[in-house]
Amino acid sequence: MMENKFILVCILFSCLLTTFSCKKRNLSDGCQGVEATVKDFRSLAGCKFLLETKDGKTYNPAGYTGTTEGGLSNLANARQIRFEFEKMEDAMSNCMRGEMVTITCMEILEEGRPSSGMEEGNSSGDL
Repeated sequence: MMENKFILVCILFSCLLTTFSCKKRNLSDGCQGVEATVKDFRSLAGCKFLLETKDGKTYNPAGYTGTTEGGLSNLANARQIRFEFEKMEDAMSNCMRGEMVTITCMEILEEGRPSSGMEEGNSSGDL
């Protein structure tokens, strides 16, 4: 009988520990990460959206573990975002641009169609 109580207490403790140790962040919590401009590179083979920061770094979001509904598909309707990320060590992409990252939190700062990543080299703005 004492053994059953001990097992029950251990199970309850494990459940409580699991429940309270993993707190997911919501979009309303805001991200404390990096601000970036979303660039549309879908015209290049193997590329989708890249994130360019004010200091000139480029990130290639290849994964998403945040709680925002829609995940990376939200980038199609964003011009500016703030995001937190984890580097993907030894990851490669057909795009061959930017550092591969998994986004862990994303907040859309400005909605709208992302600018084309090819604009700098095209004076007409058309692709």
